Formats: sequence, C-alpha cells, structure tokens
Amino acid sequence: MCEQAAEAHKSKGIHSSRRSRVSDSAQLSKSSVDVILANNGTVSSSQSSETPWKIFLINCLCAIQQPLLGHESAAEYAKNLGNMINNHIHALVEKELEAILTRSNLSSKMTHFLDPADHPLAEMEETSPSSLSECLKIFIDTIFGNTNSLPEFEQLQVPKLRSEASTQLARSVAEAYEVIYNAIVDPKNQYSDPTSLARHTPQSIRAILGIESL
Repeated sequence: MCEQAAEAHKSKGIHSSRRSRVSDSAQLSKSSVDVILANNGTVSSSQSSETPWKIFLINCLCAIQQPLLGHESAAEYAKNLGNMINNHIHALVEKELEAILTRSNLSSKMTHFLDPADHPLAEMEETSPSSLSECLKIFIDTIFGNTNSLPEFEQLQVPKLRSEASTQLARSVAEAYEVIYNAIVDPKNQYSDPTSLARHTPQSIRAILGIESL
C-alpha cells in the first residue's frame, strides 16, 4: 500500500490524475487505514534505526494523508496520520543527532555534561581537555565542514516537512552544543582555559545554523 501511495505522491503534479486520486483516496476503507495505524508501533520500533526506511515511510504516510485532508469523514484518520508523521520526523532528527554525536565521540560523554559527577570533569579521562579538544573539533567540522554538513533530508518529498526536519536538527545540534559549552565554562569543572577549548559560544552556533531568531 505504501508503494502505491508513494507512486501517487510522485505523480501529484498532474491535475487530472490528482483529482481522480483524491476521489479514490477519499474512499479508503476504515479497515485499510486502521491497519496502517495499528502497525505503526511495530514499524517504528523495528526500523527506526534506518534513515532511508524512515524517510520512505514518512513519504508514504504523507501521500496517504494528503488526499484525505478536507474530507470530514476522514478527518480523524488524517489527524492520526499527521501525528504519526510528526513522530517519525522527531525520531529521524534524533537519529541524525545521535549519529553526529557518535561521529564526534561525544555521545558517550553527554551523560557527564547533563549530570556532572561530584568531582571536576576536567579531571576525568573521558572529559579531559585533550579528549574534548579533538571531539569538539570533529563536531564543529561535522556541522560546518564542506563535506560533512548537516543533512537536509532532500529525500523527504514534502517541502514543509523537509524544512521542519532541517530546523529541528539544527536546533537539536545547537542545544547539545550548549549543554557541552555550559559544562566546560562552569568553574566547578576546573577547565583551565575553557574559552580556548570551546571556541564558539552557543549564540554563535545558533547564528551560523540560522536559528538565532527561532
């Protein structure tokens, strides 16, 4: 069913075909949509680690939802599909953020920044200045480098969702960096030269990512 929906979505620019497709989709039986909604939890839990599958699923759900919009009899199903789409977008963003932190060797360190131990972070091997310096360099290069910039989710077929996913990821990246930055500049963690270690302020990261006013 998703394959048919994806094909329908790809062809939505053809006006006459779209009218026919809207009419057909408006007649989707309750049982068909119920199957999609009932299976959502299983698909999400088993496949959420696969970005291409997640994007494909989002595109399918959008293709199913689009012709249902505006039809009162299908309003509840359209709403449920919208919630599913939003949940999958959130999961997609979380996965990409985790990938960035893992690539930068920061993922395992985030617990220390979020919930600092009683002793200074600078004295811990995993969060020592030498360790963090290299990690932050990779992190910044991943965000702003020519070859490893943030993903823009080009395969998402709905422009609004593509923009929302990109914005959510940029915001999540900025928030993660702010957590790290605040821990580094906190005097109790005893980093001798915090501004040299964390060269960018959270404000400058948000500005570069284009989310300073959001």
